[in-house]
Amino acid sequence: MRILITGHPRSGKSTLAGLLHKTTDIPVRATDVLIPTHEWSQQSEVVSEWFTTPGPWIIEGVTVARALRKYHHHYPRRTVPCDLLITLRRPTAGLLPGQISMSHNQDFFMEQIKPWLDEHMKCKPEGKHLTCKAAKKKARKKKK
Repeated sequence: MRILITGHPRSGKSTLAGLLHKTTDIPVRATDVLIPTHEWSQQSEVVSEWFTTPGPWIIEGVTVARALRKYHHHYPRRTVPCDLLITLRRPTAGLLPGQISMSHNQDFFMEQIKPWLDEHMKCKPEGKHLTCKAAKKKARKKKK
């Protein structure tokens, strides 16, 4: 299983990734580890390459949205590089100005890749949950 978690600053990405790791034992890669060693643009380039590594993995961070855009730019014919994409949002009240800017950028990048995501993920609400056909298809193949 390949899981991407992205979203606004302080929305719970790292917490959710940690909980998923505890329950599934899937290793987590946090994009924040790149902050001290890579410039802003380089971070998303590195993370987009993480997507090409075989799973299982969980990759989490604000950088994931930019990295998805770069991945799609580099590999326009490939499908979305995950089985599950989780996007977390939170109100910007209480965030620092830089975090508010990051939230707006996050929304901007996700809007840019929305047609690609919609085409390949095919997510739809089912009761209280959001189910993605890409993940369902993969699960069905494993059962056979």
